[in-house]
Order: sequence, then C-alpha cells, then structure tokens
Amino acid sequence: MIRLIIDRLLILNNPIFLQRLIQGFTGLITLFFVTHYLSLDMQGWYYTFASIAGAWILFDLGFSVILLQFSAHIFNTLRWLLYGAVDGESYGRFNSLLKQSFRFYIGAALSFFLVVAPVGIFFFFQRDNEWHDWISPWISLVTFTGLNMLSLPFIAIVEGSGRIKEVYYLRIIQNLLSSVGLWSALMFGYQLWALSLFPMIAFMVAVLWLLLLKPILLKKTVVNKIDALSWRKEIWPMQWRMGLSYLAGYLLIQIYTPILFHYDSAKAAGQFGLSLTIVSMLGLLAQSWIVRSVPSLGKAVASKNWVKFDRMFKYDLKISVLFFLLGLIMVLALGLYAHLMTSYGQRILPIISFMGLLLVGFIQHINFALTTHLRAYKEEPTAIIFLISTLITIPIAMYSAAIFSTGGVVFSILLVQILFTLPMTIYYWIKFNRQWRIR
Repeated sequence: MIRLIIDRLLILNNPIFLQRLIQGFTGLITLFFVTHYLSLDMQGWYYTFASIAGAWILFDLGFSVILLQFSAHIFNTLRWLLYGAVDGESYGRFNSLLKQSFRFYIGAALSFFLVVAPVGIFFFFQRDNEWHDWISPWISLVTFTGLNMLSLPFIAIVEGSGRIKEVYYLRIIQNLLSSVGLWSALMFGYQLWALSLFPMIAFMVAVLWLLLLKPILLKKTVVNKIDALSWRKEIWPMQWRMGLSYLAGYLLIQIYTPILFHYDSAKAAGQFGLSLTIVSMLGLLAQSWIVRSVPSLGKAVASKNWVKFDRMFKYDLKISVLFFLLGLIMVLALGLYAHLMTSYGQRILPIISFMGLLLVGFIQHINFALTTHLRAYKEEPTAIIFLISTLITIPIAMYSAAIFSTGGVVFSILLVQILFTLPMTIYYWIKFNRQWRIR
C-alpha cells in the first residue's frame, strides 16, 4: 500500500503534475520579467490584454473538455496505429468526431477574431483615446490566439484516448519554448508584443507535432466523409451547458481585471492580474491530480465500474486539496514577506485582499473537482449554478471596483462563492451521483 502511494506521488508517474510544475516554475520567472521590465501601469495593460484575450474560452464553448470525454468513451474499442491512424469497432464514430470538431474550431477561431479584436480596440480606446503602441500588439495577440485554437481538437482527442504522457510532454515543450519567447521579448523592450509570442510559438509546436507524428490524423480532417456521429443529438445537449459553465467561469474571475482597469486604474488592474496569476498557478498544480484521471473516469462510467470510479476520484480529491492548502500557506507567507521586506509588495494586492483571493481559488478548486467528476457522466448540471453566481457577482463587483477598489472586488467574489456557489455545487454533485447509480 505504501509503495503504491509513493508510486502515484512520483512526479515522473504524473506527467500532468510535471507539466503544471514546469508551468508554475516558468510562470514564476514570467512574474519576475513582468515586474522587472514593465512599469506598474504597463503591468495593468499586460494583464488586461491577457484577460480579454482569454475570452477565446467562450468561443470554445467547453468543447475541448467534451472531446476529451467522448474520446475516452469511443476508445474503449479502438487502438492507435502508426502516424495517427486508428483501428477498431468505433472507427467511423472516431473519424466523424475528428472531422466535425476540426470544422467547429475553424468557425470558433474565426468568430473569436472577428468579435474580440474590435471589442478590445473599443475597450482600450476608452483608456487611451489616441492610436498609441497598443493597437498592433493587440491585433497580433488575438490573431495568434485564434490560430492556436485550431490545435485544440487534436490535442483533446489524443488525451482522451489515454495518451496522457504524449499530450502533456507536448504541452511541456509548448510552455518552455513559448515562455522563452515571451521572456526574450520583455527583456528586449517589446512589452505588450511579448504576449502574442506565447500562442504563436505554442501553435507552431503543435503543427510540427501533427506533421511529424500524426500526419494521418491531420489528413482525416480533409478526406474523411464519414458522419457516424450526430452532433445535434450526442454533443450539443452537453455542449450548450458546458458553454454556459465556461462563460460563467470566465466572467467569474477573468472579467475583474478589465473591470478594475476601466473603473479604477491600470495600477489596480495590474495588482489584481498578477495576484490572480499566482492563485491560478497554484490552482493548476492542484488540479493536476484531478485532471490526470479524467480519461479513466470516463472509461469507468462507460463500463459502470462504480467502485473504481469513486476510489479514483476520492483519492485524487484528497491529494489535491492537501496540496492546495499547503501551497496556500506558502504563497501567503511569501506575499506577506514581499509586502514587509521588498518593493515587490506594491505589485500584488494588499495582504488581506490577497488572502481573500486565495480563499476564492480554494473554493473554486473544490467546485472544479466536483464538476469534473460529474462530467465523466457526460453531464453538466452545475452550469446554471455558475451562471447565476456570475450574474450576482458582476454588478456587485462593478460597484465595489468604483468605490472600494480591489478589496471590494475580491470580497464580492468570495461572499457569493461561500453563500451560494459552493453549497449549490455540492448539492447537485450529491443529487446526480445518486441518480446515475440507479439508472
């Protein structure tokens, strides 16, 4: 038993944790470059750029997660061959899923560019009503973010099939090379241009991966004419709920940096954006213990192996919660040190607000874990909860941003999470687990 626990905790046996550990490490270096090479106001522009460009997730409609689940179910009767070819009983459904998903992402990427590019121009023009140096970096960022979306269906399908190590080693390479590009741009004074290098390099790495290792997979998006899967009947009923969940998730956190940028100042937006990045890095590391089991959870549901299903989830939930709490204590201590002993304290939120944001991150980690568990059933019952939570929080936060600055925004989010979002998520998690076991 002890040997099993040690084996599961080893980083090399958990490529998701390894990838996110590297992502966290490169993220820390990025924080240094941002705080060292950007002024406090420019830091606000930087994180507001990143937050608005993060709206790509709204055009994804949660489909990358759905693809992962569908691929896990379909690959119960499939196997990989060389160069991205597949063989097995569900061959037709796999090809149909691949073709339709790639077609969806072409439309999603184009829609993202046509909507977000002008919206961003209008928004930033309110702060700087002259055509300064932000317009070209903004167009570049939106363009390459849209292009990077085209790699998502391939990565999600391969991950869902069970090839987790391959996908996460790909992401490690993407993260390392993209980060080096971003750091170099910041170091040489390119400031906002640096942001667009990250999706650009990530897209180039994904294209090389497909061309060299998965050319047949790429080819099937063009030549395949099989439609053995009905999007309207099988995917859309879950996708629209997932889309609502992702809309709520984006608005619930990412929207507050632009709100502070508009209602308060670039400085306040920069402090919130950098603090949110730190909390998000901690969350990504903790979530790796949940995400790594997604394909296995999907297969367990498909075979109705409830004992295995519950055992995997409960174990990973305990480990992830313990990791988050230990990380929370460490990050809070470092934040306190930064405020008391260094000049970097002015770059993050005041310590009380920073503590509140860490608590928000912890609650959202619990919500993420419970929601991921339910998605293994190909259900998204919590979408309406997150949407209602968002609709409650945003107007309160907008008022708080104008009157109480960052502290008001943080505690508006925290209050709604404690009183509404977390209790309702737990309720629906219990309810849907009971319903599925008696079907």
